[in-house]
Amino acid sequence: TSYVVNPPKTDKSMRTVTITRDVVEVLQRQRARVDVLRDDHGDLWQGTPAIFPSAVGTYMDPRNVNRTFARWLDRATVPAIRVHDLRHTHASILIANGCDAGVVSDRLGHTNVAFTLQRYRKLFERQRRGAAFGIEDLLKAHRISQAHAGPVALPS
Repeated sequence: TSYVVNPPKTDKSMRTVTITRDVVEVLQRQRARVDVLRDDHGDLWQGTPAIFPSAVGTYMDPRNVNRTFARWLDRATVPAIRVHDLRHTHASILIANGCDAGVVSDRLGHTNVAFTLQRYRKLFERQRRGAAFGIEDLLKAHRISQAHAGPVALPS
């Protein structure tokens, strides 16, 4: 089986995405593993630029990627999801942690923020409700402090 690698769908798909130091370290260890595989296979190595190639340096068959991913999830004892679901999981975690819609949109390579807001509407709605509760809690705390300590000046 041969695979065709095409350029990204849009210009915005070619972008720099910031990653954490631990992700960089994992990728460096993987690159070292690939270097060992390449050296072990010599002339049989069919070097692709893949970070996670097959045992002989070709692109991995998507079915093998899915099987490997399923094994990893099983070992980690986490719910089964598809590889593509990692993208949505990432977006969901960003939104749940209060990340700005523009930043989420940029990381996902969406052409505009409106698409991101529509796609993740329910998650952003939870975030908006949470913001309302935060303001309510702040006002309650202010009222309580006024009742117990007299007038309190709020920062302007």
